[in-house]
This record gives sequence, C-alpha cells and structure tokens, in this order.
Amino acid sequence: MTTCASRRKFNSQTFALMSGALFLPQSTLYAQTTKPVVKTVTRQPLSTVMADAARREQLFTLFERMRALPASHPSSYFFQAAIHWFPDFSDKDPGVQAIKAIFDADPKAKDALPYWDQCTHFGKGQPADFLVWHRAYVYHFEQSARHILGDPSFALPYWDYTSPQAGSRMLPDIFIGKQRQKEGKSISNSLFPTGGPDRTLKNKGDQLSLAAVNITDAFNAERYFAVAGVPGFGGAVGQGGAVSAIDNVPHGAVHGGVGGWMGSVDTAAFDPVFWFHHANIDRLWNMWLAAKNKYWGAMPDGWLDQAPFSFMAPDGTIVREKRSFYADQANLGYRYDSDPTLLPQPTLGQPAGKKPPNLKSIQQLPREIKGFFEKPAGPATSAVTLSSSARTDIRVPLAPLPPPPGSTAPGKRPMALESVKEKYNYVVLDISGIEKESGSAGNYDIYASLPGAVPPELGKASRVGYLTTFEAPRRRPNGAPGKEVHHRVDITAFVQKLSSDKKVNPSEIIFTFVRSVGTDASGKPLDQAEGGPVHLRSLAVKVLVGSTDEVI
Repeated sequence: MTTCASRRKFNSQTFALMSGALFLPQSTLYAQTTKPVVKTVTRQPLSTVMADAARREQLFTLFERMRALPASHPSSYFFQAAIHWFPDFSDKDPGVQAIKAIFDADPKAKDALPYWDQCTHFGKGQPADFLVWHRAYVYHFEQSARHILGDPSFALPYWDYTSPQAGSRMLPDIFIGKQRQKEGKSISNSLFPTGGPDRTLKNKGDQLSLAAVNITDAFNAERYFAVAGVPGFGGAVGQGGAVSAIDNVPHGAVHGGVGGWMGSVDTAAFDPVFWFHHANIDRLWNMWLAAKNKYWGAMPDGWLDQAPFSFMAPDGTIVREKRSFYADQANLGYRYDSDPTLLPQPTLGQPAGKKPPNLKSIQQLPREIKGFFEKPAGPATSAVTLSSSARTDIRVPLAPLPPPPGSTAPGKRPMALESVKEKYNYVVLDISGIEKESGSAGNYDIYASLPGAVPPELGKASRVGYLTTFEAPRRRPNGAPGKEVHHRVDITAFVQKLSSDKKVNPSEIIFTFVRSVGTDASGKPLDQAEGGPVHLRSLAVKVLVGSTDEVI
C-alpha cells in the first residue's frame, strides 16, 4: 500500500475547485484558526432523527449532494472519506476499483493527495490521538454538511448500538438497500455504499453481537493515557500499532461487525455508516469523562499544546488547531443529548471533578506508574492462522521462574503466576504481526484455559479478551512485510486465579480464538466464513513489571 508519506511527495500548489474556492499555499494556511462557534447544537440518536420525516430526508439529501461533487472538492463525499484513508489502487478488489473509478473521473483529484490518509490507524501517529483526531474529523465533516445543506443548525446523529432498547444493535433501515422509496418512486439510496462489497449486516434485522458493543472493558479503564501493555481508555503515546480500550471495543468491533467497506481502515469512511458510528464513539468519550475516578495518567509534557492535525474547511482553506482545542468540546459548538449539564474533566491525581486538571503537575503525581519493565514469561509461538469458521486452539508456552544465581535447584512455578503477586505487575498475551486475507475479516472472542484431556469448555468464566481485525493490514503478496499491527490482551485476572491454587503448575496456556458474529432477524448466527482467515506472526505471554520511576 502506498504510504501517507509517499503520497505527500505530490506537488501541493494551489488548485481551483468547481465551487470557485481556492486552496492556499500550506505555508500561509497553517497559521489560520477556525472561527469561534457561537451556537451549540445537540447531537441526538439516529433513531430519533429517523422518526422525523423531514430530518430523515435531510440525511439522504446531504449524502446525495456530497456524492454529486467531484473528488477534489473539499466538501465532496470522496474528499471527506479519503481524509481518513483510501486503498491501494493496485488492489484488484471490485470495491477498491469502484473507489478508483471515482478518483480517475476527476483530473484534479491527484492534487488533493497530500490532504488525505490522515487517520491515526495502521500504527501511524500515536494511539492516544485516536479519540482527539476522530473528534476533529467528524467535527469538520459536520461543518461541511452544514455548508452543503445551508443549515447552520444541522447536527450529526449518532448510532447508539450500546442502548439496551430492542433493535439498537441492528443496522438502521436507512443504510439497507441500494434503492429507497420517495413519493411513490424508487430512487438510489445515497446512504448505501454503492460499488462496495456486501456488508456483513446487509439484511433488515441483522444485528451486531453483544460482545462487539460491550463497553465494560473500556469504561473500566481509569486512565486516558496507556502505559506499556495496559491499553488505557484513550491509548498510548509512542506505541504505534497498539490500540486503546475503546479503539478495540466497541470501535474496531463495530467496524468488523458491520463488514464490507466498514471492515477495513482503508475503505471504512466510504461507507456512510462510518460517520454515525464515530459520532457515538465520541459520545462514549463524554460518558467516560463524566464517570467517577477517571485520570489523565502520564500525559507527556506539552501534548495538548501540539497541533499535529490539519483539516480542510468548506471554502478550501487549511485549518490546524491544537489538541486542546478539540479536546474541549465547548470550542466545537455541539453537545450530546446524553451529556450531563456540566461535563467533568479527568484529573491528574484526584477523582474526576468540575475543574479542569492542572496539566503542569502531571510529573509530580505520587505513585503514578511511569512505565514498565517488560519480561518474556515464555517463548513465542510460531506463525498461526485463525480460522474464519471454526475455533482455533493455540498452545502458548510458559517458562518457569529461574532459580537464584548459583543455585542448581529446578525452576519454580511459571514466572507469570509468581509475578502477579506484586501490586503493579500485569500479565498480557502479546499478539504480533496481525494480517488478514481480505478487507473485512471480522472479530474474535479469546478464551484461556489449561491443558486437559478434552477440549476446554468455552464460557464467560474463561473469556479473557477480544481481537478486532479492523486495523490489521491485508496480507501482501509473497509474504512481503507490511505495516506492523499488534494487540495485547490483559490476562492478569486469569493468571491470578491460577496463582492462588498452589497445585496448579502449568507449562502452557491454551488460548482459543472463536469468530464473533452477529445474528440475523431469526437469531441465527451470520455467515462466519465471510472475510477469510487471519494470520498471526506469533503469540507470547509477557510480564509487565510496573515502575513508579522512569524506566531506563
């Protein structure tokens, strides 16, 4: 796949748009900032908007108008989607070629290449930028939508698949079918990804699995910023290829569960479902902020004052703001109907409260984990292929704790079991080199068990995690190395249970991967084979020894 960096070698001189607006040279535009927002709009559930005939029709109108614009127009649907990412056109997949056809139809499209491929996936940028960048992305999409509609009060709805209400996990009807009815006539459905591969959720009544929308792990995260191996709600700084708790589930899980273009980073934003999904992810961030006992964690000095993102305003000018601008929703002129009256902010050393944190004091937190010493708790496995239709059992070895220096005594129990007795230690399953055969390879439930005479029983008690393949790159021909994507599963609780039983002394743990799929209207599981297998370079159990001092 052509990388973002190589694409930016194209000449970024000004070029005219059909609307008459001009791109100004980057050197002059990066000094500009967005205009102050004076009105606050409320983003509501998509189900609420769908119940209002006029507002429902407005959504169809919006995407019809955006699709009618050429790819180089900053408010066109192609331009907005490509800001996220777009595929390698050498890929002969019919869906990819459909995107290429739109690109080829506009001679000016190649001039827009420097402004595309901006998202933080594929190990690009920092995992901790996931929420901030996507908030900015959806915000600027909403600005373009208001411009296209001529409606300054337009607010993007969110698809609340986490709601306990019946049908909330079903793909909303407006996204289903190439055609829709209007005034007794059958017309094209602008909310359907024409030219793309079939979604996994393609029929009325198809719905996501409960596991794909389970926000428990994400909301259990106390810190926004991760430290090595422990995801955090928002992610880590400097751990390219890793994902945060919310980035994994529900974000990546919903992408993989919907399938089609939504199932892969390079095509996801070309499916209109994308925007309503990400509005909900942004809303969940607000919900986490409003919860008790939430912390920033180890925020790097000056992180909020940096301005690494650039976006395109409807008039063609480039906008670059600091992270702090996007992190403070008050600057953006919107709220969610589920927001509290006064949204708390995560604090540095105290539970969440009404006052914003004093960012200068981050390095003086008492007993704050600054990092981890990483120790292998056993050798890594060889390459493994996960089945798309059946369970895959993988035996991951454990190494015994070495004897004291100079001792000839045999090793003690596995290091992993002994290490969890320490307060700041974690044990993780490290999954490296994740690749998929096709664009949408779905999700996997991960179970852990000990070796036995019969295959381990799978149940809630043995479930340790979830693997989403949304951010995994497609396998390259001839096994050529591609982007590095890895995933870590916190198995500390599972290992602690083993450690408490003195009779248990395993030499390995069996990790079972089972394709996680939604159901159709009758409750029958959807086709598990869709998307093809997933390849893993290796798996290994590792111990992360927490340190309250800087790790050398």
